[in-house]
Amino acid sequence: EMGVARDDGLPLLEALHGLRHEAAYEARALAYWLRDLELERHAAALARAGCASLAALAVLPAADLPRLVPVPADAAKLAAALDEL
Repeated sequence: EMGVARDDGLPLLEALHGLRHEAAYEARALAYWLRDLELERHAAALARAGCASLAALAVLPAADLPRLVPVPADAAKLAAALDEL
């Protein structure tokens, strides 16, 4: 069969799928999502506050957003995007 496989025969896509619950994968997903929203400049502040994944950011109280994202337009944009999750 054609395709990419690891030495143990597990197809690469299955191996990649298994990484979805790794901390590095979660952090990267959040970074890409913030970049898509043009809010990547806030990634470090969010990470310092313990929001290193979309799941952690999704449960962040809305009242905390202005402290972590001090630009009102950016905080509003992030809040709207979180509402769509």
